[in-house]
Order: sequence, then C-alpha cells, then structure tokens
Amino acid sequence: QSRWTFLQRVHKVLPSGRGRVALADICLGHACGDITPWWVNLAIRVLSLAFHIPLVNLVSPKQYEENLLYLGFRSGKVEVVTEQVWDGFSRFCAGLPWTWGLARYKFMGALLSCLARWGILSFVLVSATKDAVVYQN
Repeated sequence: QSRWTFLQRVHKVLPSGRGRVALADICLGHACGDITPWWVNLAIRVLSLAFHIPLVNLVSPKQYEENLLYLGFRSGKVEVVTEQVWDGFSRFCAGLPWTWGLARYKFMGALLSCLARWGILSFVLVSATKDAVVYQN
C-alpha cells in the first residue's frame, strides 16, 4: 500500500473542519533534484527493495505537500527535521546487539544514516487538516 492510498483513506474518515493527521516519514533529500545521478537512483532502488518502501512513496518534501493538497487536505505542512533525528537514530541502531533479530536494524540504521548524510533522504514531520464542508442553498 502506498502512502497516498493510506492518506486518501485517512482523509475519508477524518471529520470535516477539525480532522488532522500528523506523522513522521522519509522523503527524498536535496541531492535528488530534477537531474539525479545514476548512483543516487541506484541507492533509492536498493532502499526501496531492502525496506519494502514503494518507489511512489519516495518524493521530495515539496511534492509531498502538493500531494496532500491534491488529496483534499488543507494547510499541509512538511517540515524537514533530518539534522535533529538522524544522528540519534544512527547511534541507537549502532548500539543494538548483533543478535539475529536485531542485526537488520543495525544495517538499516547504518544505511539510512549514510543516505541522509549524502542528501539522498530527509526525515520529515507531516501535518495536515481536512477542509470543512460548506453547504450553500
């Protein structure tokens, strides 16, 4: 299921005028512009396959905001908080023991940390509200 299918379903069940959705997510970083080097595209595909992230979910923060508006949300806000999050997340993952069940999280933390440092990924906080329905006679 893509993020957009999820948000479309959320929009349907939120009450009009006071419904709000907030979540933490991963977006493409500043290194992923209009012309993206081949190695960045390769890294994005590896990330998608390794962590089962649909490619359609990997968009820029600007595109994320545009998609929120397209889905019918108003005042959609996507705030990049990479600097405040990745270092702590990386240290947490690096501190996990090398047991069978946790080894993949150590790998995931190292990979995500590199991708964030290289500007391929951004960690974001997302907030959006649903418009009130206005009835006219």
